[in-house]
Amino acid sequence: MALESLADAVEQELLCSICHDLMNIPKVLECLHSFCKDCLLRWINHSPTNNFYCPICKHPHQKRQDGVDNYKTNFTLCNLLEARKIHQAEEKTTGYIIKCENGIDENPAITRCIDCECYLCTSCSDQHTKIKATRQHRVIRISEINEDIRKLHYKRYCDEHEGEELKMYCLTCEEVICRDCTMVNHKDHKFDFIKNIKGDLENDIKGHLGKVENKLQEFTKHTIYIDKVASDSAENIKECHRVIRQFFDGYRENLGRVQAMLHQQLIDAGGEMSKRLDVERETVELSKAKLENAKLFTNQLLDKGIPVDIAMMSKQTCSRLEQLQHENWERGSVKPSQWGFVANEMNPLESKVHGGISPTEIGVEDLAQPIQGTNQFKVNLSPEINSTNSVVVATVTLTEKGERLPGVEVKRETAHLWNVQYQIDDDGLYEIRVTVDGVEAQGSPFKRKWLSKLPKGTRVCRGKDWKWGDQDGNDKQHGEIVGWAGEVGASDNWVKVKWDNQCQNNYRWGAEGAYDLMILIEPQKNTDTI
Repeated sequence: MALESLADAVEQELLCSICHDLMNIPKVLECLHSFCKDCLLRWINHSPTNNFYCPICKHPHQKRQDGVDNYKTNFTLCNLLEARKIHQAEEKTTGYIIKCENGIDENPAITRCIDCECYLCTSCSDQHTKIKATRQHRVIRISEINEDIRKLHYKRYCDEHEGEELKMYCLTCEEVICRDCTMVNHKDHKFDFIKNIKGDLENDIKGHLGKVENKLQEFTKHTIYIDKVASDSAENIKECHRVIRQFFDGYRENLGRVQAMLHQQLIDAGGEMSKRLDVERETVELSKAKLENAKLFTNQLLDKGIPVDIAMMSKQTCSRLEQLQHENWERGSVKPSQWGFVANEMNPLESKVHGGISPTEIGVEDLAQPIQGTNQFKVNLSPEINSTNSVVVATVTLTEKGERLPGVEVKRETAHLWNVQYQIDDDGLYEIRVTVDGVEAQGSPFKRKWLSKLPKGTRVCRGKDWKWGDQDGNDKQHGEIVGWAGEVGASDNWVKVKWDNQCQNNYRWGAEGAYDLMILIEPQKNTDTI
């Protein structure tokens, strides 16, 4: 690790989020957050139930009967803490000295024996390289550790077999074991030396990491989108303020009370929008933080962990990375506000701000297959909306001519329900558009087609007068016109349909004043009229 980055490592990685001090025996939770062993114990004991939540990401965890000792130790952070001490000693400005651990004089150390795992002074280092028993040991200078903390190379020992170094990896159990373990608890399992499978473990982790990085990019875009919605909404409300001020300039003295009331409605609306966005932003930011932490932890493990560290953490890391791949947020849950100012120049006291209606709160019902003559459908507004002064506008356009039909009537039936009536005379494709106070209904414009005679190849589904059970298979099945009237052995105004389930039957298209079918708006296979 480079010298100039150690200070950042201390600030960002080595501080416990509970005690805000340097880590002391850092333990790793399943969510990959690390805390001091004693801090974690106090945090867990503080929870009155058998569960507790991570102090950082709020991920739920179940208390372990064996306490915190069985949580894995974050040896990578332990190495960073040791490297910090070495860095302080090398700087010689803090007064901290690494002392020789081999002699009795506690002289300043200059090297470290990897095999003995101890620091050596000049004299002991010289003797270490000459004595027969230790001359083959790997001795490195302390300055080398500053450049790469993996050279600390602490050995990891088996909890069950004292003195046995963890060098093997059980592929069956996905855990690190010692040689004795291969002959006892894992004797029939598949295992190998960690050094032999290090690449496979790293590739497995990297595969999960890549997917989490993609998920992190997705949530970063969610954050940007929320910020944009907040900005657009603020601009929308700002513009609405401007229009209100412009209108009321000439009436400010007499209409100040009304103007203030309208402004307050917008402020309240903006406050409510801000609260909603804050909740959604917090949700996205929390997921983003989880993803960033997992990425940081995993990169730290891959970059700074020795093979045994990677092997010890591979199963837990991959499990967490796999969990985070399912993080999701529905972007459609927030949309920019659509408030507007409705001026009443004849009676300014009745001017208002109106909006906040979502397209999903406007229901269009009974918009069935249109027929020649009078047709109607319903517009239903959510009862949560104050619709006292709401205005419903419906237009019907014959697309081939680009002309709007005259005489479309909209009548209020109840506080939140309107009836729309229109009349068609010509065959063709009709476009029906519905708005409430300028907000277009979800799905609008709707397209409906009327043909007095159905050509072969016309695609159809069940219509408003259907009474034939499941002859078509079910209400989601489609079919195709294959014949008309006399050709199919029926009276006028009957057609034969071949359904996608291969069943065929005759259906009413005007017979008995009923229409069993509805024309689907899609390309026709054959346009020859029968």
